[in-house]
Amino acid sequence: TKTGMCMSSVEAKTVSVSLGKKISDMVLARFLNHSSCDEEDEYDSPDLSSTELSTLMDSPEIHLLCALATNKSALPDLCASGGLEALSHVATQGELSAIMALQEVCKDDSDMVLQVNGHKSAMDVLLASPEKIQTKSSKNDVREVKSACFRLLVLISRGAKNGTKSIAQADKCSSCVDYASHVVCSLIEAPVPKAHTTVDEEVENETSGDEDDTDVWLPAPPPLTSESPTKSESEETENNEDEVISHKKTPPPKTIE
Repeated sequence: TKTGMCMSSVEAKTVSVSLGKKISDMVLARFLNHSSCDEEDEYDSPDLSSTELSTLMDSPEIHLLCALATNKSALPDLCASGGLEALSHVATQGELSAIMALQEVCKDDSDMVLQVNGHKSAMDVLLASPEKIQTKSSKNDVREVKSACFRLLVLISRGAKNGTKSIAQADKCSSCVDYASHVVCSLIEAPVPKAHTTVDEEVENETSGDEDDTDVWLPAPPPLTSESPTKSESEETENNEDEVISHKKTPPPKTIE
């Protein structure tokens, strides 16, 4: 997790059963205190400065919630005690462990994630500026978080009963589609780094590799057997037979007495 807090499966499950509801309520209270929205629109991300957001996300209850959420054995009990709604709020700020926990829940029941507006949390992160995302201020970290949000939307769309419809009807859906189109276009138009092999070079290498392997894969000639003598052996055999026959036909020279 973001805090490096580690717990065994037994410890995480015990804490989740005994303190899961209390931790979840504390996290929800944190976000509701910072939100200026009314109860009907409570899932909108609060507009906080970077300092306020950092203070909010560094609270111990959020650290503990994220630590429990990363443990698969503790996650079901955490969701049953209201932790899923709290995780959705934390995910809105771009916390990767919370987003991954929502993905894990989607594997069993995507409708639960849809009910706590997990799809809206993902959309908020996709449209947020990099400084608003709780990462290590690295481009790679931001890219990883936003990729996780795209995966979460796909899981909700495929798994939830009304997933696709809910995503399409969300206020920020159009903006997310525009952002996704921008990402795809930027990847297509991006130049190929010199360190990587181009497609033409790969094809050329594959072609040259095939040519080099041609001699290796040619079938070997059949082995020579006694039943199939070579031409030279046949000629030698015939010559020897002729010599024997000639010796037999030629009478021995007569001696003069």
